[in-house]
Amino acid sequence: MTTATAPGLATPIAATAVAPEHFQESSLYGGFFLATTVAGLGYAAWVLTRPARWLYAAAVVANVAIVALWLMTRLVEVPVGPGAGETEPFGTLDIVASSAEVLCVVAGIALLRAGLTPAGEDRTIAVRTESRGSTSRSCVRRD
Repeated sequence: MTTATAPGLATPIAATAVAPEHFQESSLYGGFFLATTVAGLGYAAWVLTRPARWLYAAAVVANVAIVALWLMTRLVEVPVGPGAGETEPFGTLDIVASSAEVLCVVAGIALLRAGLTPAGEDRTIAVRTESRGSTSRSCVRRD
């Protein structure tokens, strides 16, 4: 699980660093960075204590959305707020943070594709078979 968590911590650290300057520009921008900080730290804590496949999928979707928004603000235009219609320059910190988000996406997809389930989750499948009036049940453990 630390594979999915480690790069995810870079984003809240970066967001915390730039939140004050974004709050000075707009409470909308500052609030966005504050929300991504809280969400990123919450994800890291949650995935370490109660990992789940849906959480990996949610992290993939959220990080793809954030990277897409970041690229849009650099290559097209800022969609809302006082900077709407302008583009932002690429900066070292935002490149590092976005790269970490891409790593989160890759890690999340890898965990989902590998079919990994959280530690301690019961992976026992009940199998019921019927044969001419008699029923038998057995359990198959998938490890």
